[in-house]
Amino acid sequence: MIFTRAAVSDTMAEWVEEEFTRLDTLFGYGRDRPLIEPTRAFFDVPKGQDEATARAIFDTVAGHLRIDASGVTLIRQPEQFEIPSAHYHEMANPSGTYVHDEDDPIITYDPDIMQTRITLIDLLAHELSHFMLAQHSLDLMADEPLTDLLPTWAGFGVFQLQSRSDMGATGYLAAPTRAYALALFLHRRGEGPATAERHLDSWSRKQLRRAIRQVERRATSAP
Repeated sequence: MIFTRAAVSDTMAEWVEEEFTRLDTLFGYGRDRPLIEPTRAFFDVPKGQDEATARAIFDTVAGHLRIDASGVTLIRQPEQFEIPSAHYHEMANPSGTYVHDEDDPIITYDPDIMQTRITLIDLLAHELSHFMLAQHSLDLMADEPLTDLLPTWAGFGVFQLQSRSDMGATGYLAAPTRAYALALFLHRRGEGPATAERHLDSWSRKQLRRAIRQVERRATSAP
């Protein structure tokens, strides 16, 4: 028998699966959400690095997340703004922050990140995930890994995985976990990896294929 190395531990695989189910409960059944691709069909926003372009991309991400983010203020770093320290939240990647003060949610972004649109979209999806979870009064610090997972559950797995490859060690979930989450997303939809792989580099494709094999093995062995 040939043994294939697992993408993630059984404990981590179970966590991803359980949290997908949790997100289904919070935001509605996730299997009807399509895989979001880095193409004009999904992001019909002209090239640019100004604030208007950032907001257009932000609004498009929010639309794909199926949320109304019109009340969220988007601020280009390093502009200063006053926030109550008790409500301040900063993710591990300083390229973006989320602050929620009662009815005044604020997201900031580093304008340099606009040079790589996939990474910008990944960042905005992450920060908007904070906004989504805040609507359910979840502890934002305790649920940081869930905030990293939510975009993949919602269809942004290609951005999550490729951004990890492009930017290195950013965020709270390692690349194999992101790959497993994307593999589970595709499995739940009965979808193969071909579409996702078109937008991934060779390293990310390898991560995804390993994860797909593990998802399939777990599905086959499930009682």
